[in-house]
Amino acid sequence: MDANAALGFNRQKVAAGAIAATAMLGLCSCTTSPTPDPTVSPTTSVEQTVEPTPDVSPTGEPWEEPSADPDTPEASKYPALDAEGYEFSDEPQNAAEEKLQADYPEMWDAGVRALSDKMVDGYNWGDESYPAPTVIYIDGKRYEGTETVPLGFRGKYDSPDAYPTDTYDGMVAGTHDPSTTVDKLGNVGQGGYVINIIENNPGKGGAVMTIGLGRYSGMPETVSEMEFSSWSEAWDYLQDNNFQAEGMDRPLNKGELGNITAVDKGKGQKTKFMVFNGATGEWDIILEN
Repeated sequence: MDANAALGFNRQKVAAGAIAATAMLGLCSCTTSPTPDPTVSPTTSVEQTVEPTPDVSPTGEPWEEPSADPDTPEASKYPALDAEGYEFSDEPQNAAEEKLQADYPEMWDAGVRALSDKMVDGYNWGDESYPAPTVIYIDGKRYEGTETVPLGFRGKYDSPDAYPTDTYDGMVAGTHDPSTTVDKLGNVGQGGYVINIIENNPGKGGAVMTIGLGRYSGMPETVSEMEFSSWSEAWDYLQDNNFQAEGMDRPLNKGELGNITAVDKGKGQKTKFMVFNGATGEWDIILEN
């Protein structure tokens, strides 16, 4: 590839990079620290406004911290996490399920019965984040995630066992047109799992595969990273292992795979940026140079 061609391809990769190289359009969420008050010094006294905890209660008895409410809706309190003996119901069965229904009624109606501590972004740009589910019932079938690898259906629960097809157009558009803004792309994997395979040494082969929980508000949270001799070997490995790679405590359902991309540098060949097309089950070459 000559210098001009390489420059042109690199410019195109800037558009694709937010999708492919990071496995989706990950925007860096940055916060600034508040400016310190120059009038405050280490010796400045601060008026105490919080009363100290008393040693005795108003009744004269020794003070004791109140015990935790046994019905506090912590993740460990979701009855659905204990699969044995749990019976699915449209009505909440304890305080945790009551809170789930109240806070996330659409998820409750879809069959979600337990949540993780991991927050994922909503389906569309600007939607509020929500806790990724760990248990959902779809058409009577139970699907389980874990705290480290929660379910990543992105709120699309109609075809949990089939590759998603709704992210493909956005992936292609963002790659072809660098001016396409993130809010115009729709869902390109946020809330689900993104798989990115990049051959990084075309002379000798070699590819790095990463699997991450995709988000708009930050870089995808990596759940696995492995090295293979080529991108195709990595893809074969994933299929043979039901999309469970090193560092993951469960396999992924096909419906959780928000997007799948690969860069094939191919020894002595043109570099190809590819997107897996869930509708056809084939890899489509989106860029080639």
